Amino acid sequence: MVAHDAADRYFDAVEDGLKDAGPRFDTIRKSLKLVRHEKGREDVYAVLADVRRVSEAEVDAELTVVTVVPKKDEEWLIVLQDTSPWPLTMLPVRPSRGQAELVAKKVREDEMERLRRDKTQILQKVLSMLRSYGIDPTIDTTEVEVEIVVDTNWEAVRAEHGLDGFRRVPVWQPALKHVMRDRRRTVEVMERALLRPPATPTDAEATTRHVDALSDFQDRIKV
Repeated sequence: MVAHDAADRYFDAVEDGLKDAGPRFDTIRKSLKLVRHEKGREDVYAVLADVRRVSEAEVDAELTVVTVVPKKDEEWLIVLQDTSPWPLTMLPVRPSRGQAELVAKKVREDEMERLRRDKTQILQKVLSMLRSYGIDPTIDTTEVEVEIVVDTNWEAVRAEHGLDGFRRVPVWQPALKHVMRDRRRTVEVMERALLRPPATPTDAEATTRHVDALSDFQDRIKV
């Protein structure tokens, strides 16, 4: 119950921090999730920014780069994956939702310009490879509905430490420090649990993959 209470307060503190940080962090805030993972005789509680799928209209296409993650074992999709990341507007062929997902990151203008130059140099080679696998790049796929997944983990770490030239907006570390400092609360929760045993929390369950990913994230935003 102490762990659950701490995670619950951590969730609120992170959410408040993201709200104060402005609309740039709305995607992360909307994807926050409190999860429980049974680990032997212990329960691990975690706050994470879950996968966030958005429509194409919700991203800034001119400043968004995507990594193609195939859902099917098809050679032409592997070509797009191996040559990722791509500026969203420069994808040689747009894979449909059933074929692949596009993991999206927002970058600076100078980063986008550099990536565009790099892709321009290899574009003809990529088009040739696509044709060799039976894909006609001249067919218009602009109306194909793609599946865009925001890389919330990358966004959070970048903001926490001010990486890639972006303004530093620490949220996760201050929230964790706030929760850890409140030791009196820990005693209160323990007393309450001992005197009036509570019902088992019914939070969403996490997979081992979620917990491992959270551990990796926590290592990178250490208090």
